Amino acid sequence: MNGLIIYCFVVLVLQILSLFMLAENRRTIPSLHPGKYPVPPKEQAPKVSIIIPARNEQENIERCVRSCLAQDYPSLEVIVVDDRSTDRTPEILAAVASGDARLRVIAGLELPPDWLGKNHALWQGVGAADGEFLLFVDADTEIHSSCLTQTIGYAREHGSDLLTIVPRLENVTFWERAIQPAIGQLVLGWFPSKAINDPKKPGVASANGPFLLFHRESYEAIGGHQGVKRDIVEDLTLAKKIKKEGRRLSYLLAPELQRVRMYTGLGEIWRGWSKNVYVGLYRNPLLALFAIAGLLGFFVLPWALPIAAVAVMAVSGYSKSALAVLVLSVLICLVAVLWRKLIAVMYGSGENKGAWFQALGFLVICGIVVNSAYKSIAGKEVSWKGRTSTIESG
Repeated sequence: MNGLIIYCFVVLVLQILSLFMLAENRRTIPSLHPGKYPVPPKEQAPKVSIIIPARNEQENIERCVRSCLAQDYPSLEVIVVDDRSTDRTPEILAAVASGDARLRVIAGLELPPDWLGKNHALWQGVGAADGEFLLFVDADTEIHSSCLTQTIGYAREHGSDLLTIVPRLENVTFWERAIQPAIGQLVLGWFPSKAINDPKKPGVASANGPFLLFHRESYEAIGGHQGVKRDIVEDLTLAKKIKKEGRRLSYLLAPELQRVRMYTGLGEIWRGWSKNVYVGLYRNPLLALFAIAGLLGFFVLPWALPIAAVAVMAVSGYSKSALAVLVLSVLICLVAVLWRKLIAVMYGSGENKGAWFQALGFLVICGIVVNSAYKSIAGKEVSWKGRTSTIESG
């Protein structure tokens, strides 16, 4: 029992230190809100090409495209690459395009064997674009009407070669609320936002794939999507290339400017994260084992200890050791819930309904890590949007 007391004390201290790390990350990450930059005159507004890959996105594509066309920014074009969809995506796009000449729909070419689908679609979109800035937006997102005005304003003022934003993550179903904020908790709590934005630290980079705003010259200088054509986590690789070349990466908090609903249920969450979690762990099996052990020890086991301590006292009678484990483990759980709720408040996500189910969420994440590692190491195929591909092992 003494070992459990020490374990609980260590985890509690680490949880509290993590709160301070969260506060520091929030203090140092730049924020962007509607109204900060005025709408520029058209003659002073560099053209922006918004490029959206769409494969079987009939549930999302109209909302996404219409939000892009509703921008108050005066000089833009929207290019959607229909990546050989088999649902109603082409029909929906045709109807929207008929009412706005700024929207162009490109029929995607057959996927070459040495490309991944999304990267190939975006590369085709770039070939049709003529904007000075290139904005890559995922089809499952919606952007605020002043999003372009604000992000272009910031990029021009600060000389950003790549600007990416932390959006508001929408979670509707039980499993979304249990799992998705848990992943966001790891990213927002532990990613060093100050170092990410520091051009003097080229080894620290991050980016959010649903929103990548490049100055075109910089995008082409690092090889664009052709240089990451087999990369599942292409957003992170592109961000690393930007910093490695000595260019400026801007990583901003902007939940009012973009909403994202990544997945709609447990099955999508499992398949979606399984295709890239192991890649994000550098395809390192030891790192994957360390991550699983850390998640179980830091986020899952503490939630079982209060029940275990009460059960021990119910069977064996009162003991100071069992009471200490009970008190410390309850404190750990309360700090963990506070951590999640602070993220919701400090980062403007507004999502904390799954805070009390985070142990379940982290347990599922452990399973996703195992599944992702297995599929990569064994050369198994993963399926997404009706296509199969292999997670390369290194």
